[in-house]
Amino acid sequence: MGGLLNGGAVARPLLGSLAWMAGVVVVFFPPAMRAYRKNAG
Repeated sequence: MGGLLNGGAVARPLLGSLAWMAGVVVVFFPPAMRAYRKNAG
């Protein structure tokens, strides 16, 4: 936990992982919601 708070060796890979997760959500969330609304309604 201290490494994260102080910008240690784990901060950079963590930020990269968070950026990838955000990218995946941005790419796949809209088509998933469109398909859900089409099938749920």
